[in-house]
Amino acid sequence: VKTQLGVVYGTQGEADSMFGKISQYAIKSPFGVKDVAEQATILKQSGVAEYELMPVLKSLGDLAGGNTEKMNRLANAVSQIAASGNATARQMRMFTMAGVPIYQAIADVKGIQKNDVRTQITKGNVTYEDIVKALERLTQEGGPFYKAVEKGAKTLAARKQNLADIKELAGFEAAQVKNLGLPGPADISKWWTELQEDFFQGLYGNRKRLRVSASAREAADTEDFLAVLDSRIGSSTNPDEIRYLKVLKMDVESQTV
Repeated sequence: VKTQLGVVYGTQGEADSMFGKISQYAIKSPFGVKDVAEQATILKQSGVAEYELMPVLKSLGDLAGGNTEKMNRLANAVSQIAASGNATARQMRMFTMAGVPIYQAIADVKGIQKNDVRTQITKGNVTYEDIVKALERLTQEGGPFYKAVEKGAKTLAARKQNLADIKELAGFEAAQVKNLGLPGPADISKWWTELQEDFFQGLYGNRKRLRVSASAREAADTEDFLAVLDSRIGSSTNPDEIRYLKVLKMDVESQTV
C-alpha cells in the first residue's frame, strides 16, 4: 500500500505521511486501511489536492455510513468529477443510487432550486468545487450524515476489521510508528480494551461487563494476548466469562490466519 502511495506522491516521505493519516482514520472506522489507501490513491491520481484529500475521504465515509462498497462507488464518482472538473448526470446518479441527496445539496450550495440543478449540469456548471462543498454540507454538524461513520464503526464486523488492522500496524518497527504517526503500544493497548468491551456487549447486551485481567488488556502483541486468554479460560469459574473469552479468542485467531 505504501509503495502505491509512493508512486502517486513521488516521494516516499510524503507517501508515509499520508499513510499515517489514513491509518489513524481507518483504525477507528469500519473501513480497512488498505481500502481507504486505495481510495486515497484514486482520488489523488484524479487531481484531488493533498490538503483536501482526508476531508473528502471522511465525508465519503460518512455518506457511505461505514459501507465499504458504497464508499468505493462514491470515491469513483468524485474522482471522475475531479478529473474532468465538472459533474455529469451519470456521476450524479451514482450519488443518488447510494442514497445521497446530492441534487438538493447542490441546490443549497449554488442557491438555486433543486429542479434547476439538472439544467446546470447539462451546461457544465456544476463543478468539482460545488461537489466538495455539497459533501461538506451533508456531513457537517447539523447535516443528515454528520458522524454517520461512527455508527457503522460500532458494529461487530467493523470491530473485527479494526482487530485485523491493529494487528498489522502493531508489526511496524518503533521508528516507523514514530515517523508515520501510527498508533504506538499504549494506543493499541487502549483499543484492545475497547474492542474487548464492545465485543462483550454485543454478546451479552446490557449485562454487567466482565473484565479480563490487566495483563490481557495491556497486551499489544497478539501471541501474548492469546496466551493470557488461554490462562484466564483455564482459571475462570464463571461460565459467562469463559464463553466470552473463548469467543474472543476465536475472533482474534480468525484475524491472524
